[in-house]
Amino acid sequence: MIAFRYHDKTIEPVKRALEKAYAAKCNVRLFFGDTQTGHVWPDEHDVYGKIGRSTGPVHVPLIIEPRRDGGPHILDHCIVGIVRAGTDGRWDWLYRHEKFNCGKWTVEPITTYHMNGEELLAKGYTHQVRWTITPEDEGSIVHANVKGEAAAKELRDFMAGEQMIPPQFNKRKKKKAA
Repeated sequence: MIAFRYHDKTIEPVKRALEKAYAAKCNVRLFFGDTQTGHVWPDEHDVYGKIGRSTGPVHVPLIIEPRRDGGPHILDHCIVGIVRAGTDGRWDWLYRHEKFNCGKWTVEPITTYHMNGEELLAKGYTHQVRWTITPEDEGSIVHANVKGEAAAKELRDFMAGEQMIPPQFNKRKKKKAA
């Protein structure tokens, strides 16, 4: 049974993984990115929750965050990874691109004290989460300025795919993907 209408470029393994997650009603972590290279985009929102289905004549897959009744349409043709929460608390891959790559994520103390004319340290920002997608890239880009080293490390681990639950939902025990 096909539960959804997919983008024309969505590949069969992704379709099967989304339908499996939908049928199981389990939480998943979605990784969006370049489907040619396997490079993951640095998305931290709308990537965790249950797979839902839109109403109306055309049913598209949705990602529904915990404690929500609805959510955004999934860019199913841009998925490079889907990880499912198992009943035993472990995570397992439903789909993973053969060249899956989250890039390199690091935490560093704030080195740029002003951003858009605002004093970062005075506002409590102490660390940066930085991202480099390929070893050939020169330098890294700032993904986020964060208040506190622990919060920065938690965000880094989530963005690197080492932690599957986003920091805003991560009040429970942490599990890594197998």
